[in-house]
Parts: sequence; C-alpha cells; structure tokens
Amino acid sequence: MADGVKNHDDAGGLGGAGAGAGGGAHGGGEGGEGLAQRLIGEIDALRGELRKAQGAIQRAEQRQRLERAAIDASARDVLAAADALEQRIASGGGTVDVSQAVRELKRERPGLFGASRSAGAQEGTGGEGSENLEVLRERARSGDRASLLLYLQARRGGGGRE
Repeated sequence: MADGVKNHDDAGGLGGAGAGAGGGAHGGGEGGEGLAQRLIGEIDALRGELRKAQGAIQRAEQRQRLERAAIDASARDVLAAADALEQRIASGGGTVDVSQAVRELKRERPGLFGASRSAGAQEGTGGEGSENLEVLRERARSGDRASLLLYLQARRGGGGRE
C-alpha cells in the first residue's frame, strides 16, 4: 500500500503548478495515463471486494433469519434445521418464503422439531422449549459466537426459565 501512497503523491505533481516540462516523475503524459490506469484498476479491485463483503453480509443476515425461524418453530437442533431450511431455499431458487419452508420442513422432518410452543413453554414452565434452551446453553459454552447469540435470543424469547 505504500506504493499506492507514492503514486498518489506523484499524481499531485502531474497537474500542479510546480510540474515542469517533463511532467513530473513519470515523464510526459504517458506516465499520467499509466497512473490513471493503475488507479482505475485499484478502484475496480476495491469495488470487487465491496461486492464480496456485501454478499457475505447478505448471506449472514439470511442465515440469522433462518436460525431465528428454526428457534421460533421449536427446532430441537437449531443449526440442523437452519441448514435444512437453507438447502430448501437454495433448491427453490432462493425465492422460497421462509415461513413456507418451515411449514414444509416440519411436515417432512418432524423429528427436527419439538412440540410447538405453548403458553406454558413461553412462560418458562418447562417442556420442549426449556430442553431446547439447555441444548443451546451447552453449545453457547463452546465459545462459538453464533451459538451464544442463538442461546441469548432463545432465552430472551422466553424459551426457558432464567
């Protein structure tokens, strides 16, 4: 990156009042064109990195929505359910509604899900919600940040006694 700083300094000499007949360190107009091409290349590279970062953010947000949907659906294994939802949505061209995918997954793979949350489970009186919370708590202790987030969200959502 120090080379980029040097180039930036040189560019200041190309068009400034102090530029002599030689056009600065690059010599004539050709050097300025080379610098411009290099800068355009750097801009294009940065745009590519920005697109990659935006894609990663979108994927992370989608994954969070799927994990939240799995928690809300009382998944016994939130990560496995989220993986299955992700595969289902990807196979549908990415346009499948998450709630529709959850309903289909519950119908096709009921073992992934416990009983739906009843009023008792939401109040923390036990049942599948608190078992799920215990599983999430154990995963959270592993140090994985995503697991910790899932546990805290489930706890805040009333999935168990705390």
